[in-house]
Amino acid sequence: MPSARTPVTIRSARPADARALAVLAALDSTSMPQGEVLVADVNGKLVAAFGIDNGERIGDPFERTAEILDLLALRAALLRGEGSRRPLVARWVRRRSVRARAV
Repeated sequence: MPSARTPVTIRSARPADARALAVLAALDSTSMPQGEVLVADVNGKLVAAFGIDNGERIGDPFERTAEILDLLALRAALLRGEGSRRPLVARWVRRRSVRARAV
């Protein structure tokens, strides 16, 4: 499982990711995101994906992906040109610290 110190690579999905995305969608009991997709790779394994255009989210239910999906959403918003970086990053940091205190 990814921990706070596990490196996560966020990148655009490639045609070679189609099979891994299909498996991930099946694990999450949903369909694959349409259009341009961002993926999160942890230790060489896709654990989450996010549709840039429509916000569709899929995550491996056997991994901790809630924060990773938040990062994908943040990156997608930046790619869409929504707002400046500062408010988006501040909002993500606030949500993360609230979750950390709730644990």
